[in-house]
Amino acid sequence: MSSAVLTVEWAEGLSPDAASLKNGRKLANQAAKWSDRGRSDAALWGAFQGSGKTPYQVRVDLAGPAWKCSCPSRKLPCKHALGLLIGAAGSDAFCPAGDPPDWVAEWLSKRASTAQAKATKAAAQKKPADPKAQAKRRAARERKIADGLDRLTLWLDDRLRQGLAELEVAGPGPFEEQAARLVDAQAPGLAARMRALSEIPGSGPDWPDRLLAGFASLRLLIVAYQNQDGLPEGLREDVRSLIGWNRTERETIDSGERVNDAWLTLGSIEWEEDRVRGRRTWLKGIATGRTAEVVQFSAYGGYGGGQGFAETFVDGCVQAMELAFHPSAAPRRAVVVGREAEPVPVPLPPGTGVAGLLDETADELAACPFRTIFVGVLSGVTPLVGGGGAADGWWLRDEDGAGVRLARGDWWELLAESGGRPLTVAGEYATDAPGGPRFRPLRWDAGVPEGGTPGPADTAGGER
Repeated sequence: MSSAVLTVEWAEGLSPDAASLKNGRKLANQAAKWSDRGRSDAALWGAFQGSGKTPYQVRVDLAGPAWKCSCPSRKLPCKHALGLLIGAAGSDAFCPAGDPPDWVAEWLSKRASTAQAKATKAAAQKKPADPKAQAKRRAARERKIADGLDRLTLWLDDRLRQGLAELEVAGPGPFEEQAARLVDAQAPGLAARMRALSEIPGSGPDWPDRLLAGFASLRLLIVAYQNQDGLPEGLREDVRSLIGWNRTERETIDSGERVNDAWLTLGSIEWEEDRVRGRRTWLKGIATGRTAEVVQFSAYGGYGGGQGFAETFVDGCVQAMELAFHPSAAPRRAVVVGREAEPVPVPLPPGTGVAGLLDETADELAACPFRTIFVGVLSGVTPLVGGGGAADGWWLRDEDGAGVRLARGDWWELLAESGGRPLTVAGEYATDAPGGPRFRPLRWDAGVPEGGTPGPADTAGGER
């Protein structure tokens, strides 16, 4: 990446959370505390004087992007790296062009050497695939999965015979035990669904109904996998993916459906598990109206203080991209093949009411009945909090009086932005949330321009 595409929106999009973004913006405005600032085509660097005697040395590899800071923060990137990025993106004078000092040049050199060594080793170890060995490994895994599904079926049947009441006081133990067995059976996708079910017991008065529905979905998925040869190709791919058979990005790029469009970034969700960061980014095609979901993972640690995600997206911006879609009965998971131009801020497109969101969800479920997470844009909705305060839950209510409950969180900023007036809100709708279906706002603004779908020139809106 060159400095020509270093924008404030891109830099802010790298923030791991809202607090880091707020602190990064603050540091970007404290030029007096920065010294030894500079930039090259490959990197940014600077030293920030915090409360200690020794300034924190901050360096950013723009090609990664990757970063390293001498501060003790475990967040990636830390507030100092964000402050450097945001400051440099906002003004060329913040980081004047120059030659990197030794502590930056040494870091870049080690990164380049490590990358080259890995590439050389991978090339040397790369051998033509042995079809017979591949088939043997595949058959062995199929047997392990089949045994694991048989054991899970027996466990589900036992739960129904014994009743669900004991699960309310048993804690997550029974679910974790089954999930571990599924991992051993090489069915990690099914293990993740089992862990998610552990949060339902005791989560509300209707938890037995929701847990029973979750068990029914697991049972349906098991039967579908056991009879996968009779399924349509797209649904068969969905079932195998949910069990844990995953395609590589290279396979999707080589054989997946390609779609060129101006893709609007609706927002992202991040999570952490076993020292791995995951990010799910939702995109909406301006011309095609299609929804795309880009999922990425990044491991903590490693030389340089941690690696960023391979693809970065700027919330609320549209960019011309080519995506390749994984095969599915309702294709949604995608990989970025290429980009054109730079991201341009635009307001949200027109959305629908709550009934429309439920209709869209039902249509997608009809094609792929195992999905539990969806995305939608709601127009004319007003945030409100239950009569007893935040403990009664947060809601979005549309102009017809229909409402959708919000995911756990303090949505005071959303309420303040509304001021009692309707908003347009993009968000993620989860049908398997512990307390029942929930909508998680990702971005919102005060409305949309007259005339419908926004274009790259439309910049009004006050998005968040």
